[in-house]
Amino acid sequence: MAPTWRHRREDYDRYLTAQLARLGREHVGYSLRHSLNRNVWGRLRALDLLKWLARIQADGRVGRIGFSFHAGFDVLEDVVDAYDRWTLSQIQYNDVDTRP
Repeated sequence: MAPTWRHRREDYDRYLTAQLARLGREHVGYSLRHSLNRNVWGRLRALDLLKWLARIQADGRVGRIGFSFHAGFDVLEDVVDAYDRWTLSQIQYNDVDTRP
């Protein structure tokens, strides 16, 4: 998938196609959007990421969609509520560093 630091809509399909080719696969079971925080999430939403995620699930290239997250609860709530097909979330939290 396109890295979250790449913010051009046309990169999404190009990266996915290249990655599937390298894997020798027509589809993958999971894909994660990594390092979501307030700024990244805002940019990805502005580029219609959610519409694209729905399309790649519908056409069968990706089975399930998830995200890794690095921000506060208010942003997490927005991410979770924005897309009803999230199936996995990886939240930054540990006993030593509990701050987002």
